[in-house]
Parts: sequence; C-alpha cells; structure tokens
Amino acid sequence: MKELSSLSVMPKYRVEVIYFLFDLEKTKFDEEIISRYPNIKFRPIYWYRNTPSRVLGSTMSKLFRIIHQYFKICIWPEQQIFPGYLKLLRQIKKSDAALYHGHNLGSLAAIVKVAKRKNKKVIFDAEDFHRGEASSLNLMHRLTLCVENKYISKLDTLISASPLITKEYQKLYQNINHVNINNVFDINTHKKTVKSKFELNCVWFSQVVGLDRGLQDIIKAINEVKIGSIKLDIIGSVDEHTKYTLLSLNKNPLHEINFILPLSPTALDSILVNYEIGIASETSPNYNREICLTNKIFQYITAGLAILASNTHAQANLMEETPGIGFVYPRNNHLAINKILCNWITNKELLRENQNNAKSISTVKYNWQVEQMKFLDTLENVI
Repeated sequence: MKELSSLSVMPKYRVEVIYFLFDLEKTKFDEEIISRYPNIKFRPIYWYRNTPSRVLGSTMSKLFRIIHQYFKICIWPEQQIFPGYLKLLRQIKKSDAALYHGHNLGSLAAIVKVAKRKNKKVIFDAEDFHRGEASSLNLMHRLTLCVENKYISKLDTLISASPLITKEYQKLYQNINHVNINNVFDINTHKKTVKSKFELNCVWFSQVVGLDRGLQDIIKAINEVKIGSIKLDIIGSVDEHTKYTLLSLNKNPLHEINFILPLSPTALDSILVNYEIGIASETSPNYNREICLTNKIFQYITAGLAILASNTHAQANLMEETPGIGFVYPRNNHLAINKILCNWITNKELLRENQNNAKSISTVKYNWQVEQMKFLDTLENVI
C-alpha cells in the first residue's frame, strides 16, 4: 500500500496490481484501498474456499507434498508452496510490463518466470527471511530453499524489510542488487481524542493474536503491578481459546485487558495515538523472528508511543540506534517488564520524554516520506 501511495502520484508509471481474494468478509478492506487509488488498475483473482481452481490447486499441492514427505523428491515446489501458483502465472502472463514486482514468496517463481520469458526486469520484496521461518527439518523449509535458490539469483533487485534480513540474503546471493527498505509508515497526523482513567494505556496489534507472540509475559507483568492501573488493548483476530488463556493470566482488578477486532490501516492510525505505550513482544520461535522488524514497532513510533520491545536481535539493534524512545526487556522475563511498567507509572516525565523522542525520530527518519526515496530510486535504477 505504501508503494502504491508513492506510485499513484507519479504520472510516468502505469501500475497494475494482481491480487488474490481469499475471504469475502474482508473485501471491505480491499475496497477501501481500491477507492483510494482510482488511477491504478486492480485485477482480482477469486480464490474463495470452494472455487474450483482453489480446490484443484490445493489438491495438487497436497499430493506433491505427500510425495515429497515420503520420497524426499522436490516435485514442483512452486505449486507446493502456493496452491494458486498456476492461476497467478496465467494472470501475470496477460500483463505487458516493463517491471514485475512480487511481494509474497508464493509470487516469486511466477514473476521471475514471466519477466525472464519476456526479457523484462524483476524485483521482489522479502518481508521476511523466508528460509528462516521454519526449522531445517520442516517440509516448508525444504520447499523454500528450492524456490529461493532457483529464482532469487535471477532477480534484478531483492528488497528486504530489515537490515539483518538484507545481510543474510547478501551472504547467500552476492551477484544481485540488495536494498533494505524498512516497513515504516506515513507521518501520523491524528490527534488524541480519548481520555483514559488508567495510569498506563498500552496497545499490541497484529493480524492474528496467538500464544507465540510474547503476550503471556506482558499480561503476567501487568498482573503484578500494584501501584497504578493499566489498560492493554489487543487488536487482531483471536480465537476463544487464545482469548481465554490470555485473560486468565490477569487476576488483578486494577487492570483491564480488551480485545479489538482487526482494523483498517486508516482506522488503526487514528486509534493508536490514543495510547501511550506500544508493545512489540516478539519471541523467536524461528530465526526469521529474530532478525525481522515487524510493522508494529514502526507504526508505534509514527504514532508517538513509548516502545516496550523484546530483545530480538533486530529490535534490540533498532532501539540501540534510537535511544530514548523506550525500553528493551529480556524475553520470557515478566519481572523485567513489570519493572519498566512501574517506572513509567511513577515517572510520567520519563514516559512523556520517550513519547516525544519517538514522535521526533518518526518525523525525520522512520517515515515513508523518507524511506520511499529508496524505493523510487530502486525502480529508476532497475528500469
């Protein structure tokens, strides 16, 4: 979306977006994006659960995975990774572009194949270190290795979403151009509209709320705060088991844990400014989580929130480079989190200083108005 916002105001580029519709209930979010960019062509691929092409694609993927699992033969890894691969490939072939740009591992093979067949340029956004998302014994890890090794070396440029991810891919593929473009956001100009009765107002968000995101330690720490009230809002899709598990960790009536359904990017921007502390409680169930920078930490900074971040390598590096915007805590240590929260409650001047520093750094460095120049320069250099 941020790249679209940059390209939409540049008449020299004609942009077409090919995207999959997975969930009918979430098309309202797609419609909001489409209405924002009337000069961009959006071409949907219908991929609802019972569409014949999805049933066929999923069946083929499952069959090849079974063969791979039992015979260790890597047959058609492109299809195994993404059941919609053939459908996507056919749609991309219909486009006549000077540059093909992929954003998801499932699109990597398709964009490279079409671009090379038409003798056009191709770039790919690695929002994660994909081969680091699963253990070496995992089938998806083996499939990812097959696809990455086959296609990344054929790219003109690989864009990575954190400095550490860029370094890892540079070591693996030295003969292509690498660019780090952080997942930052437009400067948040919204004003606080809600007053709260709580001493601290905290927020955590993601598309999906899970039990592998460090939230248990956050809530355990909040539960043990006795010197002031804390509200924690958790934004994202959540199942009943996860909600019950997290709520059960807070026995202290001083505090309040709320769950909010996913919000559109615009609505999320407007609501974040009403909080004081943004929580980036990443754990490291895999190597990718250790070196990636999630969009939440940058969106908190843009909203002017003090940051409470776990000490993954990527987050610790970011916090070290931007001192004074918050604190880093050791993972699986709710006592350390408790100490930081109590410090903010008793030292409101420190809290305001952390918030002001975050807002300040967002206006000069960590915003899309600055970072987009790397993206636009990359396009110019490639084309």
